[in-house]
This record gives sequence, structure tokens and C-alpha cells, in this order.
Amino acid sequence: MHYAPQSESCPLPFSPFKSCTVPRPIGWLSTISKNGTPNLAPYSQWQNLTFDPPMVMFAANQLSSGERKHTVVNAEETGWFVWNMATYDLREAVNISAMEVPEGEDEFQHAGVTAQSCISAPGPRVLESPAHFECRYLSTHRLRGNSNHGWVEVVYGEVMHIHVNDDFLTAEGKMDIPKIRPLARLGYYDYTSVTEVFEMQIPGGKEATHQGLEGKSSLKTCFSNRQDTFMNIHKSFERPTKLANSDWFTGRVWQDPIFEAPEPARVRALKVSFEPGARTAWHTHPLGQTLYVVNGTGLIGLRGEAPKEIHAGDTVWIPPGEEHWHGASPTQSMTHIAIQEAQGGQVAVWLEKVSEKDYLALPNP
Repeated sequence: MHYAPQSESCPLPFSPFKSCTVPRPIGWLSTISKNGTPNLAPYSQWQNLTFDPPMVMFAANQLSSGERKHTVVNAEETGWFVWNMATYDLREAVNISAMEVPEGEDEFQHAGVTAQSCISAPGPRVLESPAHFECRYLSTHRLRGNSNHGWVEVVYGEVMHIHVNDDFLTAEGKMDIPKIRPLARLGYYDYTSVTEVFEMQIPGGKEATHQGLEGKSSLKTCFSNRQDTFMNIHKSFERPTKLANSDWFTGRVWQDPIFEAPEPARVRALKVSFEPGARTAWHTHPLGQTLYVVNGTGLIGLRGEAPKEIHAGDTVWIPPGEEHWHGASPTQSMTHIAIQEAQGGQVAVWLEKVSEKDYLALPNP
């Protein structure tokens, strides 16, 4: 069988094109719109490009209406996108996230997955996924198609942060692929997952070449079964300010990541700035939280109690599991540093938003 796709119809009932270059890794990408709406969608044209520095790409066809995909627009407007590893256990959520939903709908909620905050990327990542790349947007290359849907945009990004759930690492510090069962695209309606792995080494060659092919880390900072021996300086431009997720906050709130200590440490910190009247939703922390008020006047409330005022220089400790909220006063802004530890990759459990009645209750000074 042979045909020229530019001038001849396919002689088969189904085109073989998408089923020849297989299996294809899935770029399950999360972004956030400039208005704060999370987006989640899978792309089977996804690939690593190089490793020094690590760069990636994905290709997104336009919609049949000629509209551009939300993922591309969000990446361009915010400067970030996040890759979430798609697995067999997450296959239904991946499939649901492929649906076209109206602009403004939270696709994390639609797919039934949990949004977890990133270090630098303003949008969330999928908590249930075993690995993530936070990717800084680089550029978009548009290629002409023969129809609206045929137009394709190739998006390039640089990987700035790599997250791996330690439960999916082997004792020697490699990804446990059979345990993860990464999902891959086969064309048609077909998928597969990786359940079998075998090793082949190129005969001969230099030791450095073999180490590079195996992925030996040049800086021994990747795995939790050893102590970090290298100082790491994170420049301020690597930690851009981002608008807080509107699902978890009321009003305008800005977040500045300070640090996320590498495993085995669990402590994380960020600076949070609330405009007057802005506050968090009700939430808890599995291992507690410490707040240090940098400036302004704020409020903090516990279930069943009137809110208490907090001022610049105050330090607040919230015990594990305590349902609470905190934010600025109705008339003054407030900035605090929030320090908390992660448990199983999670630092907070978010609940409902704080009502005006609870927020405006007469505070205790």
C-alpha cells in the first residue's frame, strides 16, 4: 500500500499516519489564564528536545473554528506551562481533560483531579501525577495547514523545575517505570501503558558517553536517599510574582515563592500580599503553619471564633488540622510570610470560601 497524502486519498478506511510514529508520550499540560482560570489538556505531540538546559516542545492544532487552544494562549500570556505525567491510573482523567469545555471552566474540577501549587509557574499541577515539569515559555512557531484545524502551533519551553514523587523512585534513584505505567498514544482510539522495561547499552564508547546516555546526574542533588552537598542559589528572577488562585482566595492576592527545600526536607515558604478585603478560603495544614506579618494590618479567624487582628512583626502558629483563614483587614493591606511543611506533597487542604458574615465579624484586637 502506498499513497501521497498531498494529492491522493488514503486507500485505507483509517489513516495510518498517527499510528506509525508510536508510542507517543502524552504532554498532559496545565496552564492558567490571565484571569486566573486553570486549564488542563493532553497533547500527544510532545517531546524532550535537549537536556543542557532541559527543553521541551508540544504541538497544538487549532480548533475547527480557527480558534487557538487555551493552552497555547495561556502559555504565551503568563510565560509558563506545566507538564504532568499521564499514567494508566489517571487515564480517565486524561481522557476527560481532552474535552472541549467553555472558556472560564476549571478543567481540574471537570477532570476530577487535585490542583497543587507550583514553585514558579502561576498555574497549578496535578497532585495525583507522579512527576511534573514547570516550563518557562520560550516561543511559538506557527505552521500553515490546509484547513482551520490543520494549522499547528509548536510551542517551546525550558524546564525550570522538576518534581518527582519519591514513592515512584527505585532504590538506586531511577524512575520506577513499571510502577508508574506511563500512558502513551497509539493513534485511532488506542492507547498503551509501559509495563515492561529492558536495558541495552551501546557497545564500546567512552565512560562519559555511557553516563550521559544513562542520565547520570552531574550534580548529586536529585534523590532523597542522600544528603545535599551543594549550595543552591535561587535568583529572584527565577521566582516571579503570581496572582493567587481565585478558587482559594477572595479578592486580589499576590504570591512570591521564597523557597521549597529539596527532599528529605519538607519546609516551604512564600510571601503573600493581600489587598484590603482580600483573604484566604477556610483551610487546614497537615503539619501546621507559621505566619510572620511583614507589614500592614490583617485578620485571622478560627472556626467558631471571632477573627483576631494581626499586625506587622506578629508571628502566628496554626496547629496541624486547625480550620482557619487569614487575610487583610477591610481597610488596610497586609503582607505575611507563610511557612509550612509538606506531607505527601501537600501543604494545605482547601475548604469553602469565607463568608462576608464571618469576615466582618467584630474582631478581637
